[in-house]
Amino acid sequence: MMPASTESGYGCDVTPWLTAYQSLLSRLIEPSEPTYELAREAWSFSMSRAGEVRDGWIYYPAWLLWGALTDWVEKKPDEAGEALSAIRAAARERAASDSGVGLRMLA
Repeated sequence: MMPASTESGYGCDVTPWLTAYQSLLSRLIEPSEPTYELAREAWSFSMSRAGEVRDGWIYYPAWLLWGALTDWVEKKPDEAGEALSAIRAAARERAASDSGVGLRMLA
């Protein structure tokens, strides 16, 4: 469950970002969606917003997570199947958390 107020000292309302990010996670979990491409989209989405919130705290962990997983696919193509499984597992884990990006501290 998302906290009632998502601003909590971060200088902006992060609700629109969380909604879009949750949508990406939902699509990543679905086996019909192209996993690598969506993970790259999640990486790009997170990275492009790192400057929107003081210290980039909300976006930085997501950027690192999706960057590491997509790098795994790119740099070790022989392990792509394992990496894609890890991407889906990470999406399921993030979607199951309170807000999708571990923002329980905002409450």
